Amino acid sequence: DALTRLRASAVPITAARLKARVEDELTDDTAEPAPDFIEWSLDRVEKIYDNQGTRRNHRSSLKKFQRFLGERHGRADIGFRELDASILEEMMAWESTELGNADSTIHKTMRTLRRMCNLAIRDGHMEQSEYPFRHITLSRSRTQKQPLTDAEVEALEQHREAMDQGLVSYPQRDTTAAHALRSWLLQMYLLGMRWGDVCSLEWSSIRDGRVEYTMLKTGTAKSVKLVPKARDILEVYADREGESRWMFPFLDWRQEDLDTDEGIRRAMQRVNASVNQKLRQIAERVGIDSTMSTHIARHTAANRMASAGWELRKISAALGHQSVS
Repeated sequence: DALTRLRASAVPITAARLKARVEDELTDDTAEPAPDFIEWSLDRVEKIYDNQGTRRNHRSSLKKFQRFLGERHGRADIGFRELDASILEEMMAWESTELGNADSTIHKTMRTLRRMCNLAIRDGHMEQSEYPFRHITLSRSRTQKQPLTDAEVEALEQHREAMDQGLVSYPQRDTTAAHALRSWLLQMYLLGMRWGDVCSLEWSSIRDGRVEYTMLKTGTAKSVKLVPKARDILEVYADREGESRWMFPFLDWRQEDLDTDEGIRRAMQRVNASVNQKLRQIAERVGIDSTMSTHIARHTAANRMASAGWELRKISAALGHQSVS
């Protein structure tokens, strides 16, 4: 019976796994079944992390692991004793080849699984001898996020003005690329506002010449003055006020349930990839060699604040970081 169940689980058969299955078969039927690793981990994440962004990141990694099990092994769960180095190595290869994830993204997924394994050992669901990360070394190469220079920012601003006047062939005024360029510049003008906060920016957030909003990642309330260049961008979308909840049309294109925070986040993640692709095309058009992405707007804003003589603590507060470090 143990061997049959192990074959049905589609994981490599080892002596240790066969022994664990036999022990499970010999256990009294009235005993409480061993919890599933993923289900247990998802529940644990909700209990140990107060920060909603941290919880969301860990949930995302666990759901990705669940998706891997479904696509590669035809199942949605895995026992603590079945989780070993070979499964994790297969997971990393799947992320790289099937999803095209960068090393840093794969490292992030594995960190979540490693954290859950450590908690499982502490809570008595896994033996120290069964710890799968004993045989796996996690390493990552940090991606260089180079802020744009003042000259490069000026090139983007000039391109935006020419675009709005219909003087350039790409991007056209009402295309995804045009919205991407304007939203990138607005991120920078609003002191490095995160992409998610700009993407979901509502008209109700504009009050008395300021943008007042709550940061999605940290839940921190922010109030930023609208400088003239930011007001110019908002004027382009003035006809949307009263017709749409959102300032930019990105979320109008998605069919997800936008009545919940989770639905909005899923929609933003899907749009973000398209926006970054358009930003890279625009950078090539204006002769920018640096990698363009929505996140680079924050680095560029921070760099400009530093160049203007801002103190470190003020830059940290402007970016909404919870720690100066």
